[in-house]
Amino acid sequence: MRSFFMELQSEYEQITLNQIGRLEPGLTGCEVVSACKKITETIRFLRSDIDRILKENLYPMLDNIKGISDEDEDDLFSIAQQMSSYENRLDSGLALMGYQKLLERAREKKDDNKILKYLYWCGITLFFFIMIRMTKKFWLISKKERLMQKNMI
Repeated sequence: MRSFFMELQSEYEQITLNQIGRLEPGLTGCEVVSACKKITETIRFLRSDIDRILKENLYPMLDNIKGISDEDEDDLFSIAQQMSSYENRLDSGLALMGYQKLLERAREKKDDNKILKYLYWCGITLFFFIMIRMTKKFWLISKKERLMQKNMI
């Protein structure tokens, strides 16, 4: 299980690096468009690879959460934590899905300690998920307002 996560993490990190893009100063408009197209194609390829990894490894486990071993449960929890860590922020939505499935399993087993643990992690992950979305939205709104004040829009 851990090897598939290492592959997944590597793909996410490549997307992050490629989203930044390295555009040299002084490029012409056509060169910028060409560079952006190349970055977009790379990101699409990496996203399709990530989807393949998830479909082959993670989604079947989440679909059969009641039938996984305790070791797989620990691995899934570790993966969810790494996906939602503040430093990485690889995929908090996917992490939340993992925590919810783990919570479902804990409720099925009537394990109060794990129910509390997974409720906590669902809440924390949801909080950061919402905060990240609100911060991005606020930044976009404030940028639009600044442009409007300068009569640029």
